[in-house]
Amino acid sequence: MASFYFEPMYKQIFFDFDSTVVAAETLDLLADLAGVGLHVRRLTEASMNGELSIEEVFEKKLDMISPSLEMIQTLHARPLLVNGMVELVETLHKLKKDVFILTSNFSLIVAPYATKLGIHPERVIANELFHDDQGNYIGMDGTSALAHTGGKRIMIDRFIRNKQEAVMIGDSVTDLACQPSVDRFIGFGGVIARDAVRAKADVFVEEADARALLAHLLTNEELQQLLTCVPSRVNASPAHVPTGWHTSTRSKDELPDGSPLSRA
Repeated sequence: MASFYFEPMYKQIFFDFDSTVVAAETLDLLADLAGVGLHVRRLTEASMNGELSIEEVFEKKLDMISPSLEMIQTLHARPLLVNGMVELVETLHKLKKDVFILTSNFSLIVAPYATKLGIHPERVIANELFHDDQGNYIGMDGTSALAHTGGKRIMIDRFIRNKQEAVMIGDSVTDLACQPSVDRFIGFGGVIARDAVRAKADVFVEEADARALLAHLLTNEELQQLLTCVPSRVNASPAHVPTGWHTSTRSKDELPDGSPLSRA
């Protein structure tokens, strides 16, 4: 007898920030402003690919950049959100999903982008920077779990209500570490496609438009609702909502070859 796949309805959706919500590694951009971009990028890649631990690179990067409030304000003037991210999050909110940003980056950097997406500050889970009265960088909160290896999983476990209703989306191995805590880990390669993440993610999305994630976040019923009811700007078209990927009573063995659920 064939086994049947019953699609979950995800209620808590966690996004990484750099190279997922925004189309850049923002600390690298700050490093460019500080004139140390090349050195910091090497450390970022080594960390994101799992070659160096967070502890080995975090404070070293910050000491090299010394990110002042003025530098961060300059960064915020840049339109960095991934294409389609505003529409994606708007759609998830309309469907009563709880949307979070979970990142080892800093709340001061993340906050304006979260505001543009309508994500409440209490759902931005991030590290903290410290500045003096003149806006000069003086340090970070090294006691946070997010400043250490495995910190994202520690933090996501504090917020998840039900594993079967939670999904994590990210580009790096630090995001992949959250996989045991959620029902589905979606690797996002729309900005940077990392082979280590592609190999182990439950689903890997390489499209540059964030709306491609809809097919992996919503039930068939929710997708049909979008196809008939949502504004055109959400663009819930077949390009972003592949037919046949979500059918609650369909055997997993009968799912289309290469569909994300055939690997679930």
